[in-house]
Amino acid sequence: SLQAEEKSGYCPLALDYVVETSDVGPNWAKGYYGEGCGLVADYSMSAIRTRVEALDGDCVIWVIHTLGGGCGSGLGSLLLDRLADEMPNVPRISVASLPSEISSDSVVEPYNVVLALNHVLSAAHQMICIDNQQLIEICVRGSRVLVPKFADLNEVICIALNTLVTPLIWPGADGRRMTLEDFHAGLTLPPDNDATPWHERAAGDVAPHLKLVSLAAERLGVDQGWAFAFQNSTWSLSIGAGATVGGALAAIGGDLLAYAAAGALCVLVGAVMLARRPAAAVTSEP
Repeated sequence: SLQAEEKSGYCPLALDYVVETSDVGPNWAKGYYGEGCGLVADYSMSAIRTRVEALDGDCVIWVIHTLGGGCGSGLGSLLLDRLADEMPNVPRISVASLPSEISSDSVVEPYNVVLALNHVLSAAHQMICIDNQQLIEICVRGSRVLVPKFADLNEVICIALNTLVTPLIWPGADGRRMTLEDFHAGLTLPPDNDATPWHERAAGDVAPHLKLVSLAAERLGVDQGWAFAFQNSTWSLSIGAGATVGGALAAIGGDLLAYAAAGALCVLVGAVMLARRPAAAVTSEP
């Protein structure tokens, strides 16, 4: 509702369409250096600038494009470069669709990706990659759409993006709304040598955790859907069992007994994980 949108600080703006009928084909160079593309970029920048200047709060620019075709890779790179030059302080997020080696339409799509990535990685603050083949498998396995159309694939992308931006717009159960820093940290897997305390990057631990689940499922040959279903089921069971057992222990011996049991369980799990950890190879120097 409009009242809820006003309370959340989120007010969607009317759309501006910049339309060009010429075709650049599967050619990154024509999309970036073509005669008509520069004019399209000028019109697009004018529309974006008008919208950004009309805002009285923070703004994030999302560039949703594909890297396989000439327009998405070439014109998308040009727009990101122009945004980086003219609006350096405005966060830019690139949502890029990567071509599939199975359902590719052109043999030059990998070259378009390589040429575009150089500009996207340097001009965008965050890049979200979408695999076309995974989109097709989601539609076939999840939605039971044997021959997915572009509308079906776009619907999956919209659902994923809606899940990402919802914490930025609507407050959570604790009344807090995710900041752009939390959003960036949540999409970034921290390096192994990251010494940042866990409580300082707690908001960014969710996405790396899901990434580790995905990698483990791929390594074991388990379907991604089943892996996350198992993860969610164990999470829900642990929440229910933890509340039930913890409440019973607290009723018997007080809160101290419940916390002591939880601490002992954590120590036991840590010991089991350390015992199952593969030993490092020891090399002796001559």
